[in-house]
Amino acid sequence: MTVLIVGATSGVGRALAQQIGKTSTDLILVASDIEELEVIRSNITTTSDSKVDVVAADALSPETF
Repeated sequence: MTVLIVGATSGVGRALAQQIGKTSTDLILVASDIEELEVIRSNITTTSDSKVDVVAADALSPETF
């Protein structure tokens, strides 16, 4: 199973990423801050078997889509 989390660098999105990442579920994390996404990816992949892909995008911007 793969879970997509938008807004993964703060608040509820970050908490979900960290909690779900502990279950070795694969993740796709989306947020505008690529550096913070990479930090989160590193934290998850060093402590679990989750595969984590990151996408730098602003979900509120029409140009993203």
